Amino acid sequence: MRLFPKILSLALVACLVLFALPGPSVWAQEEVTADTPWPNMDELQKQVDDAALEYENATKQVTELKGQIDELNTRISEVQRQLPKARELSDNAARQYYRTFSTSNPFLEMIFGATSLADFFATIEYSTRLNQRYIDDINALKTLNTKLEQMRAELEEKKVAVEKEQLRAEEALLDARRAQNIAEDTARKIAEATAAATAAAAAAAEAEQHTPEPALPPSNPEPGLPEAPTEKQAFVNLWTPRIDAYLAGSPLAGYGYAFANAAYDYNVDPRWSPAIAHLESGKGQYCFLPHNAWGWGSVSWPDWETAIYSHVRGLSIGYGYTISVAAAQKYCPPNWEYWYDFVSNQMTRI
Repeated sequence: MRLFPKILSLALVACLVLFALPGPSVWAQEEVTADTPWPNMDELQKQVDDAALEYENATKQVTELKGQIDELNTRISEVQRQLPKARELSDNAARQYYRTFSTSNPFLEMIFGATSLADFFATIEYSTRLNQRYIDDINALKTLNTKLEQMRAELEEKKVAVEKEQLRAEEALLDARRAQNIAEDTARKIAEATAAATAAAAAAAEAEQHTPEPALPPSNPEPGLPEAPTEKQAFVNLWTPRIDAYLAGSPLAGYGYAFANAAYDYNVDPRWSPAIAHLESGKGQYCFLPHNAWGWGSVSWPDWETAIYSHVRGLSIGYGYTISVAAAQKYCPPNWEYWYDFVSNQMTRI
């Protein structure tokens, strides 16, 4: 069943606060009736879900980038803290190095000043280590400066990336709001048209109840005249062709009589079971179990007629005469609003 992600709820709340402009109406200046071709609710739902996911991804990316920026700032602060000491060491090393090689020839001094060969090599080793220390101190400052420049460049790149992701998140919020407005407008229009059609049907039924009943035929009709149809026959004769027309071209085509007959036997609205079959399986085209066109538990049946009678009987026992909010909440708890609107609308078409 279809569920709105939790992130969508948060996104839409934020969107309504930030962008409190009226959304577009999909039926502006257009009369809506039960026969109006409705926008595809699955497609609308997908637009809402896609926009919500885009917002979620962009927001997550912004959070990650801000974390990286904080880490870079910490590292930059650490390098800046080390720079004064490194500059001092580098300056001292440069002065000592210059003084050593500018005032005399250290190599000649080591030769003439050595008292033995071992003393000569020890002096060379000491001088090499001393010079290397000067060079290391100088290079340490250079390394810190290079690292600092690299981190500052990376920081600027991260800031640009954050701005792009924030813009993408804002655009996703706008898209989510537009799609949600259209979906809500669609559901509201469907509900209004369905309610109007239901009220008209109820009024017609009320008027029919107050219509004087025709005179009963004589108890002994003349030989050769056909008998008047019974109440059940009249009911089945009325609804069979209408259901057959609704199911034409589907795997359930031709089973209008079974639906009508079962509906009369179990006192159920004859339109209800066919409409549910359309929502749950495309009128029997996509059954998850054999002959189970209604998403009905985890059962299967050997043929359509057995399945129809079983489903209609189940509606009568567990859900009542016809569709209602309570029945929708029980049949499809996760997405009962959409289920109620869709099935109600389909029933008006039979």
